Amino acid sequence: MTPQHLIQLFSQPPDGGMSLYGAYGSIHISPEPGAKTYTVECAYRVPGRPCVTKTQGGFRLSTACCLCACIIFGESAVNGELIETINTCLD
Repeated sequence: MTPQHLIQLFSQPPDGGMSLYGAYGSIHISPEPGAKTYTVECAYRVPGRPCVTKTQGGFRLSTACCLCACIIFGESAVNGELIETINTCLD
């Protein structure tokens, strides 16, 4: 998957949510009823450390996409340029 492919997936927000898996863990995104925000459940793996799982709501679609990019490509790949591209395409 490329960053552009990820943005295309998010360009049509999921009605019932979606799950993605990458080298750095897994993430599930669910739309929040009556809002334009999403709940994100994320299991993040860092080599040599235990997997961390968190669930939090209130994310904009572009923020959820950035979190997915971290899971798929790694935090170091999610730079200012990619974040700006995601924000421009999804906001």
